Amino acid sequence: MNNTDMFHGLEPVNRQVTAAVIAQRIRAGITDGRFRAGDQLGEAQLAAALGVSRGPVREALQRLIQEGLLRNEPNRGVFVEGLDLDELRDVYFVRTIIERAAAERLLRRKDQTALDDLERCCDEMSRAARKRDVIEVAHWDLEFHKTLTVAAQSKRLTRMFETLLTETQIALTSGGRELQLGDTVIEEHRAILEALRDGDRRRSLQVVDKHMESGVQRRADDLVPRPSD
Repeated sequence: MNNTDMFHGLEPVNRQVTAAVIAQRIRAGITDGRFRAGDQLGEAQLAAALGVSRGPVREALQRLIQEGLLRNEPNRGVFVEGLDLDELRDVYFVRTIIERAAAERLLRRKDQTALDDLERCCDEMSRAARKRDVIEVAHWDLEFHKTLTVAAQSKRLTRMFETLLTETQIALTSGGRELQLGDTVIEEHRAILEALRDGDRRRSLQVVDKHMESGVQRRADDLVPRPSD
């Protein structure tokens, strides 16, 4: 995807919109795979695509740089950050803490609607796998974890998770190989759902831990090593 094509189709935002909304729009672009690790995000191109002035775009980019999602290279521009293996492990370490907490909150709340939403995510993953649609599988994979976290009904937990979700997507696009389909990842999500439906706290936390450990392993082999400083 060239620099022009990846900005095509971005929905314009209100001219009075804040930098926070623009930053969220860019995060969404990373999460849905529009912007991949290593892509350059031009301030002028983003402003034109979103229908806003360059000022709030510049502020939004700075916010995302501070969050670690983007990096600024002097005399070159702003790029979507990649992840090395240590950073990948750290992302999944923190995700484990957050998703364990979300699972425990969901178990206490016994939210059947949330459990039904998680089941839908699993069903959609299976359907996408049968169609050999790797991108759709990845979408419902991340949607499952987002649904689990939102079910905890904690604004702060959700806010922290959103950044980690974006970093997870960066990990998916930092490798040199395309994502692969497999039954294992779907089985792991169903195991989490079944433990939650059964109200089994110990098993729920165990399968969350196992899924996160497997996620690190799956991503690790695909990461492109960074050049030595």
